Amino acid sequence: MIKEKVMEALHEHFGQDKVIEPKHSIIDDLDGDDMDMIEVCCAIEEKAGITMPEDKMENLVTVEDIIKLAESC
Repeated sequence: MIKEKVMEALHEHFGQDKVIEPKHSIIDDLDGDDMDMIEVCCAIEEKAGITMPEDKMENLVTVEDIIKLAESC
């Protein structure tokens, strides 16, 4: 369930036609930046009804990292 919410938020942010896989880096593969990461994490929190610790968000690199953090909340 959380994985679907994460993928939904990523597609809404980066585009429905964008290929997004767990191994993808937000910055290198999706051409995102730190602000994109913050916006996506906020969207995930809202969609999933969770709160992700800000200190943990600083270490996120890949889509899989985001999924794992969201699942742990």
